[in-house]
Amino acid sequence: MGLLYLRATFCTLESVVGQFHLQRRHPARSRGLLPNRPLSSSIECMGKDPEAVAQRWVRSLSLHDLEAAVDCFDRDYTDEAPARRGESVQGQDAVRQNFEKLLRDLPDLTATISRTVSDGDELWMEWGMRGTRRDGTVMEFVGVNIFQVQDGRFRSGRIYTEIVRDAGGIEAQIDRMTKGAP
Repeated sequence: MGLLYLRATFCTLESVVGQFHLQRRHPARSRGLLPNRPLSSSIECMGKDPEAVAQRWVRSLSLHDLEAAVDCFDRDYTDEAPARRGESVQGQDAVRQNFEKLLRDLPDLTATISRTVSDGDELWMEWGMRGTRRDGTVMEFVGVNIFQVQDGRFRSGRIYTEIVRDAGGIEAQIDRMTKGAP
């Protein structure tokens, strides 16, 4: 119990020290988009279970820590988006390119997890991202990801996400389903 307490105390202190810079300089913090509590993307301070990996990933995105975010993915990571045929990510380098663009083009990007469920090495997470584009418009992105986690990293994923938009109500959705209308 003593070692666990010391590790938790170290992680909390490390996080508090890191937060001093973040609270004063991060644009998302000043806009109230990041919570006013210590966040840490430190791998040593996070477990390897699937839910801990997910928490580490979204914290890394919100902190704009590209390398920590990419480190949550296996070198041979693959995913598919069944609702968007042909869209997939193959490898950690592709993950890095995608996050690099997001963090560059959405300077106040934050990510949040609404809920998670895990069973063994499988994780289901409902989550979202929000940020302001360079033209001043807001981007909101929500959905569910299903990840396989191995050795503290996402190994593969099935992605069910989309950009939030005004869709015109359930009638419009039924019309799109029955008539093929856009």
